[in-house]
Amino acid sequence: MKKLLLLTSLLMMTNCFAGELKDYLQVKTAVTQGQSIRIATDFSKCTSDTNSKSLQKYLLGVFSPNSIVIDNAGKIKSSLKHFSLNDPNVPGKPVYQYVAYVLNQDNSIKISVNVLDAVSYAPIKATSVVNCTIADGVSIYTH
Repeated sequence: MKKLLLLTSLLMMTNCFAGELKDYLQVKTAVTQGQSIRIATDFSKCTSDTNSKSLQKYLLGVFSPNSIVIDNAGKIKSSLKHFSLNDPNVPGKPVYQYVAYVLNQDNSIKISVNVLDAVSYAPIKATSVVNCTIADGVSIYTH
């Protein structure tokens, strides 16, 4: 009886841990089944354009999207907007950071960051773009 209770407890605990999604198809399946995901980005393993040098100050970013869409081309998209006083482009200035994530069928992920004035929403600088891939810069988990 004790062994049965222990086995049941262990099986229940394994459902509490996040599962890593290894490719586009696994992410798409999780999303279409209504599972929540978490995206962890190691910026040091990603490539960036010249506008994105300030993003290299960040080592790791984690994002849990509330809304996700899959467009007609099969791209999985999500975004976030948050208020900040700590943007390295304009320290101490109140801004909104609008960040868009696009996962492509080849496992590449494009992260675009727009820094907007907190009052007028006018762009403060050119869009920064970071390119990563699943398993090389980005890990995606269900939770």
